[in-house]
Amino acid sequence: MTEQNLPDKIADLLIQQIFTGVLKPGQKLAAERTLAAEMGVDRTSLKMAIRQLARMNVVKSVRGSGVTVQDYRLHSGLDFLGAALSIPDLKIGKGILLEAIDLWVSFLPAGCAMAVKRGAPADLLEIEGICSRQLKLLNEPMDFFKIVQLETEIQDKMIIMQQSTVLTLFANSTRQLRRTMLQMYLETVDIRTHVNYHRSLIGKVLIGQLDSENIRDEYRSYLIAQTRFLREKIAQMPPDSEIYAEN
Repeated sequence: MTEQNLPDKIADLLIQQIFTGVLKPGQKLAAERTLAAEMGVDRTSLKMAIRQLARMNVVKSVRGSGVTVQDYRLHSGLDFLGAALSIPDLKIGKGILLEAIDLWVSFLPAGCAMAVKRGAPADLLEIEGICSRQLKLLNEPMDFFKIVQLETEIQDKMIIMQQSTVLTLFANSTRQLRRTMLQMYLETVDIRTHVNYHRSLIGKVLIGQLDSENIRDEYRSYLIAQTRFLREKIAQMPPDSEIYAEN
């Protein structure tokens, strides 16, 4: 991994503060000289960091008025989301996690249907091979994080099968969030049963028992049932205000 330069480190700190609400929409940053002194950085590096955030529409810089934080939910895009979620020590609050489950249950089944429609049998066999690798890991001293990595690879493969550039870019930007969700999810289910369910779906598609429409409905019902315990686990987390107050 390439070591970050100082402007990138400053940008990450500001992104984290904006994402977690420490810096709020409409809030003005301190004057450049003051902010640089508070952060213990040089003004040139600070300017470069602010320029990064301005390109993401996270802040707005007006000559004579200073730098104002914008509401990233209204103005920013995938570049900001990807930058925020790539920060290693970023704490993701329960609000974002619950939103992620809703998106997962809503869009993943439709994505499966599109992947089946646009993909080839060889693609499904590749996913089946990943499932087999997961089962092999379960028969050995279990490497849980390797299983999560393979589960992420399955999602990535299905996304590629859909042949959508926009979807692929979105998936790239949210990979860390998806990996976090998958880790939490696999902690709440029987992994072997989950993997075998995926294999059975693939088998049904390959022999023609399930088409793209049927797999969407079946997988949605499965995810609704399977994510119930994950929702309960997230609901027991501290409020976002307490989580972000630690940052």
